[in-house]
Amino acid sequence: MPIYAWRRFDLPKIFGRAVLSDFDSSIRGDETRNYEAQPNVYRSPEVMLKTDWSYPVDIWNVGAMVWDLSEGRHLFYGNDPDGKG
Repeated sequence: MPIYAWRRFDLPKIFGRAVLSDFDSSIRGDETRNYEAQPNVYRSPEVMLKTDWSYPVDIWNVGAMVWDLSEGRHLFYGNDPDGKG
């Protein structure tokens, strides 16, 4: 199971050119996973609920990032009261 470091994803003061990258963490599209992944502010419902997930969670991430870029704020903040995501 991968372990991810947590860091705050604040929006930048100004935006430059947008770049998408998978940081070499891609998996085959037909493989399903069920561990936690993704930063809290972009975490998809499947990952939050710890159900099986695959490439559609990446589409969720792109949609959340497009929202950030167009609205200048996060659509979801992804923090729960006990601080676990």
